[in-house]
Order: sequence, then structure tokens, then C-alpha cells
Amino acid sequence: MRQNKTYHAAGSAKEGRGYKGRTNMAGVWKVRRMLTRLFTAAFAAAVLIVPAAMAGCQKPTAEEASVEETEGPDSPLPETEDSAAAVGDAASMIEADGRLFFKYGNAIRCIDKESGKMETLRAFGERELNQTFWVYGGNLYFDTNVDEATASANLYGIHMLNLESGEELHLADLVAPPVALYASDHVLYASGAEMNFIYQLDGEGKTAGELAPAETVYAKMPQGCRELYGKPLAYYVDRFGYMPVQSETCLVIADADGGNAREIPEVTNTSSAVFGADCFFVLLKDGNGASRCWRYDVETLEKELWLESGQPLTLLQYRDGYLYYSADGGSRIVGETNFYRLSGKGAAPEPAGRIYTEPGMLGAMDGHGNFFAAKDAAYCQVIQTDGVYMARTEFGGEAQLLAPALYESPLKSLGRVEAELQSIPSEASEGETVEVYAERLVLSGGEEAVYRMNLQMEERQQEVLAYGGELAKSPTTQASLTWLMGDVAYQSDGILCIEAVGSEYTGGAHGAPFKEYFVFDRATGNRLGLSDLVDNSQEELQALAGAAFRALAEERNFAFESPEDLEHTVADDVSFESDFYLSEEGIVFYYPPYAIAPYSEGFPEAVVPYDALRLKEILQK
Repeated sequence: MRQNKTYHAAGSAKEGRGYKGRTNMAGVWKVRRMLTRLFTAAFAAAVLIVPAAMAGCQKPTAEEASVEETEGPDSPLPETEDSAAAVGDAASMIEADGRLFFKYGNAIRCIDKESGKMETLRAFGERELNQTFWVYGGNLYFDTNVDEATASANLYGIHMLNLESGEELHLADLVAPPVALYASDHVLYASGAEMNFIYQLDGEGKTAGELAPAETVYAKMPQGCRELYGKPLAYYVDRFGYMPVQSETCLVIADADGGNAREIPEVTNTSSAVFGADCFFVLLKDGNGASRCWRYDVETLEKELWLESGQPLTLLQYRDGYLYYSADGGSRIVGETNFYRLSGKGAAPEPAGRIYTEPGMLGAMDGHGNFFAAKDAAYCQVIQTDGVYMARTEFGGEAQLLAPALYESPLKSLGRVEAELQSIPSEASEGETVEVYAERLVLSGGEEAVYRMNLQMEERQQEVLAYGGELAKSPTTQASLTWLMGDVAYQSDGILCIEAVGSEYTGGAHGAPFKEYFVFDRATGNRLGLSDLVDNSQEELQALAGAAFRALAEERNFAFESPEDLEHTVADDVSFESDFYLSEEGIVFYYPPYAIAPYSEGFPEAVVPYDALRLKEILQK
């Protein structure tokens, strides 16, 4: 049986009169294309990734270990708020010096725990890439591919921001972006896939030379082992006083000096783990999605079962005797995540936070900073009243929203978003379903033009839902389709341009994204095409668009073809039926992934400025 659910977002729009019929919509169902945005929140966990080949783990010989040791003490760092003893993970939060540091969207931010004040520390440009960060000695260390004006996919660097003075310095160049940064005892570690860069820091926190791994804690790593993915080895040794590493097949626990290395065969590449000073936890999942969480004693490796669940669980953090984890519910598309903490075997889980996505906000939740347990409260992103906020929840208490909002929907001022979720039985696989989620914007107002715009967006929503029936015939067991109201690309007194984005998944590594724009005449409610906006000929548009894409290719070298060839390709293709939208700068032409450039480029687009066009009256206004 097909199951339908209708979702209504909170908003100020008034219900209009009932629709009396349907009008024809411009265009047809777009070609499904590659994924360009993440539609569901990702939640951070310390994941143990173990390769599949075999090797033993032994303590290094005396000759191999006879190098200068520059790492900190073997005992774990004390539980303090000192910035040199920061705790956490850039994928969630880092706690240091009474503040919480996290990333949302294109910026690294911080929260003062005492006052609740939140501020942006470093915003990244549209083409700037940032993977991770760390806080140490009053400085924020982070990576970026360089500044926005000269951004390059092949050049990365480590930067330092002095949190008191605001001064930013470029410290070092890297050949690839790091997975994690960590600093302690005047040493900065940058870890990544098949790379480790280690720098000595001076008294101001600046780099004062590069260290070889053999001069650091890496010299003590048992033979045949490597560090865990996600955090530098020094973090675990400093923080917990022992060395969790991995062999070619499983997790290995060694003392801080690399001795007493012991393999745990059952903890393999299907496992995730979080660590504490005297114990660590491993989550094992079976083929049906059921989860079992085991607590291991670090000294004896004796284990006991702490938690069993038929739900998919994610281990997040272990702190002050509590294990924090999340449980996902809802559908594959519109999820609900609940956070809990557990004090021991047989204890009842205590609620610690909740995330639920409202219509119009499915793509707004950010994978960074979703959950972090401090000593006194849990911090978690929440969605409320068409905005994303960071919320502070005292254990056992209510969530308190922290200002300002991390994100506010640009659609909020126009009306409300409604959504429908359908679960359709698969015709190819018994017991499986295809999920289809489609939104529509309901504009506020009682004018006839408003009804016409709403009618057209509702009709497109219904087309998407109807297409779900076709997906139900797909042999893929986890097929899904999403259609989301996106951004307000442009608006004036006369024109409204609304973005809609979607993704179809029928198997493979990723979905196929597509998007379109509703360009409306606000006076009539009619949907506008290029011929309604400009008096240029098709040949003139072809020349202008071709030149715009050539200039973009010369600047960024993003396309399959040379800039000259790309110019001809675009010029031959552009017509009054081409995909476009309006921006403040001009008319933007865009292409789907794979059409003129690789998947990684998303939707390549180029702007033809308004002053290069002969505009009709509606745009001149």
C-alpha cells in the first residue's frame, strides 16, 4: 500500500481560496542529474577504519626507537578548560578555554559557554575549501586552499588565527587537505590520507621548523600498525594515556610507549569506536541493522555488553562516565535523530537532544557541530521556525536556542513550505519501498497572481510525486527521489525567481541531481522565459553566453574542453529554451553535472551581465 504523509512548516502565510483547476506549466520534467547538495544531516563519530590485508604488531626494536622524543608526557591530559588541553573533534565541536568551537556552513564559529554569546571567527569564501581545525594556546589552526581570489584545488595551506588580536598568518603549504589537525606540547600535527606533517611551534604558536615522524610519538607506534583515521595519534596518547592503532585487520591497543600491543580480532572495518581514559566502546552492527555496543577495559580488554538496539545507532562521545550516542528514525529522506547518554550497563538511556527537519529546511542542517557533550550541557543544532540554531540543553532540561541563528530560510518572508512524503512498494523487490519527498512553496497573499504562482509550483510537486511510481519499477532496492524548495535567487517589485533542487537515486555511489528555477511575473503570476526578459536575438545570446563560459574556463580550468572549444560548444547549444535564472548581476546560464564538466564541478554556471543585454521593460524596472 502506498503511504502518504503531508508536512506543513510553521509560517505566516494565509490559506488562499481553493484551486479551481490546473494551468499548463512551461517545460517538461528535467533530466535527472548528479547530486549537488547534502539533503540530510550527517552526524560525527570516531570511526575506526581497518584495511583488509594482514600484518603483525610489535614494539619497535631498540635501534628503531633510538630517536629524540619530543612528544608530551605519557599520562593523559587533565580535565581542564586550558586551551592547551582542548578536547573534541572538528567534525562536532572542540572545547577549549571556556569556549566551544565548531563549523557551520562556510564559517568557523565559537560559543562562550558562560554567556552563551556566539560569534563567527573565520568565514570562508565560496571557492575556499576548509576540512578541519584545532584550537591551541589561544590560536585557531585551520586549513584552506588559499584565499578566495586565487583559490586552487591543488594548493592547500595551514593557517593560524590569533583569537585575541585577530591576526591571521599562513604557516605552511600542504600537498593535500588534512583530515585532522591537533596541537600539544608546542607541536602541530596535520594528518591526512597517506600523509603526516608535523611542525614545531614557537612561543607564539607559529611554525618553527618541520619534524620527522621518527622525532615524535610516531616513533613508538608498534610495527605493522598505523594511526586511526580521523585524529592524529598524539591526540589519543595525550588525552587517554594509551595508543589505539590499527593493524591490517583489526584494532590494536598498546601502551603509551608502544609496548604491550594487543590485537582485538573482532573489532574490524565494520566497527566504530569511541575512546576514554580507562575504557573504550565499540559498536557492532549485524546485517539487519541491529546494533550492539560493547565496553572494553583498556587494561584487561575484558568486555561487557552495554547496549542493544534494533535501530541504527551511532557512537558519538564518552565523557565523565557517560556514553553518548544517537538513534536515527523517520524515513530514509526525512530523518529524525535523537541523542542519548548512558551511564552504565543496564541503565536507562537519558535524552540529551533531538533533531527534526521541517519542510523547506531539509538541506539546511550541517554535518559539522551537530552534537557535543560538555560537562554541564549538550549542544546540538536544531531547526525551529524556519531557521537553524545551536541549542544548549542542560541534562534533564529544555533546549535553549542560542542567538544569532546559524541560518534563516530566505523563503520565510514569502510564505510557507509544505511537503508530501510517499512510500511506494517496489515492484522489483518484495518488501522494499521507494521513497519520494516533494516540497512546494505556498506564497502569502490573496491576489490572483499569487494563486497562479502557487498553482504552478503545486503542479510541479505533483509531477515529481507521480514520477515516484516510475521509480518503483526500478530494480534498485533503495530508490528515492527528493524535490526541495531552495533559495530565493532574485526578487524585485516585478519579478520573483525561486530555486528548486532535486536528486534521484537508483543505485551507485551517489544520486543524480537536477534543478530548475521558477521565474515569475509578480503582477500576473505567469512564468517567464528568456524571450519575455530580453530583446536580444538567439545569435546574440549564444555569443554572450559562450564568451562568459570561456572567461570562466580561463579563470578556473574546470571544463572537459579547452576554453576556446567550450565557447563554441556553449554557443552552439544556447537557445531561448536554455536553463537560466536571474541574479543581482545578470542572467545566469547553467549546465547539469557531466554536461560540460566533471561531477565535482556540480552545476557549472556563468553570468551574462544585464548591461550587456537589451532588457525588456519588466527587467528594466
